[in-house]
Amino acid sequence: MTDEYEVIIVGAGPVGLSFGNLLGQAGVSTLILEANAGLTADPRAVHYDGEVMRIFQAMGLSDRVAEISLPVPEMNFTDEHDETLFSVNWGPGRGPQGWTPANLFHQPDLEGVLREGLQRWPSVTVGFGATVTAMTQNNGTVEVVAAGETYRASYLVGCDGAGSFTRKSIGSDWIPLGPAQPWVVADGVLLTDRGVLPQWPTQHPWPERPHFFMRNVDIIAVLFVLVC
Repeated sequence: MTDEYEVIIVGAGPVGLSFGNLLGQAGVSTLILEANAGLTADPRAVHYDGEVMRIFQAMGLSDRVAEISLPVPEMNFTDEHDETLFSVNWGPGRGPQGWTPANLFHQPDLEGVLREGLQRWPSVTVGFGATVTAMTQNNGTVEVVAAGETYRASYLVGCDGAGSFTRKSIGSDWIPLGPAQPWVVADGVLLTDRGVLPQWPTQHPWPERPHFFMRNVDIIAVLFVLVC
């Protein structure tokens, strides 16, 4: 047996890293296992609200998260003639949670902040490049095999995403919640500030080609297009 912990977290995305920070803050011995060799460069998630910011605040990272975020005061919906159908306005100020209600972020930047936050807690260990290949539960403990090593803990938490090995291992069903639609997501960095592009997130529910455009932090453009 290589080592023993109170909690093992499988997956070092925003959820796993956040949970690790909260457990570290409580002094809980924790091991985070991540299959990737390091933090990924893929953008993926782009938005969090004021309630999520309160979670970052609870772990003492709200100021750092705010530095890498872009508050969004509104989102617009247009017709096929690019005329505004309606807008959702949150305003520039703080909402009922004490933080701006809508915020955009670049996921690799957020994961970097959360990863740095873990360095505050000596009770938390992170293992990158450690793919979990087996997990068994016996007598109130769970054993995990990753990268040829075996670890034991009182609890295991699966934060390993949609293709979760943890979910498959415990036999949990995947329950579709509605019809699936094929969308293409394109991310890019704007080399010039083109004034014709919307300043704030804009939904274009056009019958012939529904799409959604937003500008993110550091003028990263994200475009979601429904494949008809």
